[in-house]
Amino acid sequence: MTSSSLIGFVLVLASFSIAAKAEFPEKPQPETRPATVTDAAGSTSKVSQATVSPVLVGFQNIFGFWDESCYGRIVVSTKNIAFSIPLRAVSVIDSADCKTWTVKYQTKDGETTLSGTLTSSGTLTGDSDFGLFKLPFDKLKRLEFKEAGVAAPPIRRRRTAFGGIAVITLTDGTTIQASNLLRRAIWSAQGENMVTGRRTGYSQVGDDSNDFVFIHGEASQTLPFEKLKEVDFTATDSVTVIAKSDAKAEMKLSKKMGERVDGFSGAGPKGDFYITAEFVKSITFADKPAK
Repeated sequence: MTSSSLIGFVLVLASFSIAAKAEFPEKPQPETRPATVTDAAGSTSKVSQATVSPVLVGFQNIFGFWDESCYGRIVVSTKNIAFSIPLRAVSVIDSADCKTWTVKYQTKDGETTLSGTLTSSGTLTGDSDFGLFKLPFDKLKRLEFKEAGVAAPPIRRRRTAFGGIAVITLTDGTTIQASNLLRRAIWSAQGENMVTGRRTGYSQVGDDSNDFVFIHGEASQTLPFEKLKEVDFTATDSVTVIAKSDAKAEMKLSKKMGERVDGFSGAGPKGDFYITAEFVKSITFADKPAK
């Protein structure tokens, strides 16, 4: 290889490295705030450099994040919504019975609280006077940082999310105003052994998108969120679709290759969330108001 070719090769590698860093976010840094941690047995530890390792990165991918962004976050699951909260925003996590927890944290609109389960959040890790500290969240009784949390900036999704504002109405009447809305679909995929070539059974695969695929008569129709006004899921075996042009029709959701809508992710007043489709009654779509 000539010197000019070598230089060109190095420049290509450097540009690829820079592009990769821009495309894929790095894992969040551990907390610089010291914390006091009490476990289910009543033992108390002083912990520094605290962070969170998720049980399964794929679980938090229901929120539409890059894998690296799933670290340093806890998942609070309420009756019908799961919230992903960055540890840097948390001030206090407290539980009376290690079955439900109350989390006090900061959002862009100020301090708020959530109550729910933390069992899918993974493990709290850090440094203590006695070495490396590890505690599963289902064994956590109380975590209190010495300083208040700080609201985290918006997180980047893996897919291009809806650029407008969506209002999600749940089956219990609750409404959520959301930005960065994504639809998550899952379907069954059959694996194949690379050596024998034999089918190895079915597993569930999921991905996010900013559209719906409907079946209207015998035709499939893909409608981006930006071209929708409202989708109503009230009916048992169909959905009412109103396009931005005010055209209205009863359709079915596509189930091609076993695909089904699992839920919706986005960012709301209490942070990043995921709602299972069974709890969603309707979604209305609107452009973001002009600043």
